[in-house]
Amino acid sequence: MENRAKTDRHAPPQCSFSDQEIFEIIADIRRTPLTSRLSEVPLKKRASLHLNFYDGREDPKQWITSFMTAMRRQKYTSPEEQSAHFCQALAEHLRGDALTWFSNLCADSIDSFDDLAAAFLKQHLRFALDDLVFCKTDDDTIYGLGKFGSDWEGPFRIAKVVKPGVYQLEDNLGITSDRLWSSSDLRKFHD
Repeated sequence: MENRAKTDRHAPPQCSFSDQEIFEIIADIRRTPLTSRLSEVPLKKRASLHLNFYDGREDPKQWITSFMTAMRRQKYTSPEEQSAHFCQALAEHLRGDALTWFSNLCADSIDSFDDLAAAFLKQHLRFALDDLVFCKTDDDTIYGLGKFGSDWEGPFRIAKVVKPGVYQLEDNLGITSDRLWSSSDLRKFHD
């Protein structure tokens, strides 16, 4: 009786997913946005990169600049090998929301490192801390202003990057709003 209790205690937990659901998860994990031209390039052993992982909270331009600097120290036998290694290394250095973004790219949609870098920057390079922005005016605010009313107000300062595409704003008096703003409701202020 005592042996049975020990065995049960160490048994793996029961899974609430069906076999079909498990196989679908595995198939989804194996799917890659990299074309076979990139994913099938044989790569030689490379020196490890000393880079921070990108999770969407740091400046994407600064991060990808550091990434490129580290990657340029490597030696490649062909442009295809270089592009494939750059893509695979970038994907390996993503975490959190950034990794989810990469995983959700369409299968076989990335055929070069330039494709991946452009997609990365389009997704993550929105606004940075301290940028000045206009925000979309609420319908209640512009109601009654007629055709001379503006759809945008500001400028406001980006006080906090909550996560990629979500921001907290500060007005010109230094008061930070509790409201969070989506990047789709903001535009750059150009003086």
